[in-house]
Amino acid sequence: MTKQHGFTLSETLAVLAIIAVIGSVSMLAVKHVSDRFIDERTIFQFELDVLAVQTAAQQQRSTKSIFLRQHEYVVNTSGRYIHRVFPTGTMLRSHNLGADLQYTEVGSVRKAGVIKYEGLSRQYSLTILPINGRVRIE
Repeated sequence: MTKQHGFTLSETLAVLAIIAVIGSVSMLAVKHVSDRFIDERTIFQFELDVLAVQTAAQQQRSTKSIFLRQHEYVVNTSGRYIHRVFPTGTMLRSHNLGADLQYTEVGSVRKAGVIKYEGLSRQYSLTILPINGRVRIE
């Protein structure tokens, strides 16, 4: 009787099935982390743009704005316009600020309000505070 070495077909298929299940679970986890990173990066960029507009309004002693659209926003600083597009699958769901977010000559926000941002991982509420015009994330 000869001794056989190796694995049977059913053992090999069982191992491949286990590897496939582990791989699919890990890919879902990686996708969730990636989506969350994209959301946080987008919100951070929006916060920086708000601060830039507010600073430009104070320094130039003139009204500056961020024009809000569903899939994009346009930043007005120093007489030039910066066009920012939200990542695919994200959007501004609603806001109560009117067509734009305006800062006065002294850097205060003209109208405070809430912007609903629907990200890839969840929905965020970006509150524009009336006192200092900064963004608070909920």
